[in-house]
Amino acid sequence: MVDYNSVVNNISQNHGFKPNKKDTSFYRTYSIAGSKPIQIRVSNHGTFLRTWDAYADYIPSYAINICIVFTENGENDSNTNVVMNLYNKDGKIIGRKKDYEIIQYTYNCSFLNSDDVTKISNCIMSIWENKSFSDPFKGTNKKAKIERLKPNQKPEQIIENKNKTNNKMNMKKQIRLNESQLNEIVKESVKRILAEGKTVNHKPYFYTDNTGREYDGRYRMLRNQSTGRYYYK
Repeated sequence: MVDYNSVVNNISQNHGFKPNKKDTSFYRTYSIAGSKPIQIRVSNHGTFLRTWDAYADYIPSYAINICIVFTENGENDSNTNVVMNLYNKDGKIIGRKKDYEIIQYTYNCSFLNSDDVTKISNCIMSIWENKSFSDPFKGTNKKAKIERLKPNQKPEQIIENKNKTNNKMNMKKQIRLNESQLNEIVKESVKRILAEGKTVNHKPYFYTDNTGREYDGRYRMLRNQSTGRYYYK
């Protein structure tokens, strides 16, 4: 077990995060050429969406927003309530802010030790290179609880891929048939095979001569020079 306040302070101080006015949340922006900037928030509590416009470097709708939370028992008090309307100086609504989302990773510090914190810290430092944050403990009891937060919507929990084979995708679907259904399938299969056999084995061999008669192409059609009639040999 590690102290969640110490973890937040350690990461923020060593990785260049800047505090908000209350010094309880810390922000850093990773700018990547050719793509959206990535904004990271580290704190000891869930995020309030209304604070992102005030403390983040970029408007949230313009950036990729990631929040990494460390709490004592893995719970957080995230709040998605935020005013999205835009007002003029007279208080009249003149527009609406663009929608955005924040992906939040919440770690239960009762499961973590100092080595685990180092792994998380290293993943934070590699965000600029990977263009995202990857939970180093996915698939284990130390994994983060991942949520998608959107303005004025209930947080949506994300089930992260555990890198295990999806049995539902790989298992063959079992179909149960009664006797009459099985007989019908066999009957249709036999009819289809016979129909295909006729098409393949016979039709290509039949031709029509100049009199309109059909003959088996496996035999040669010859012309009697004296009578001018055709016969097959």
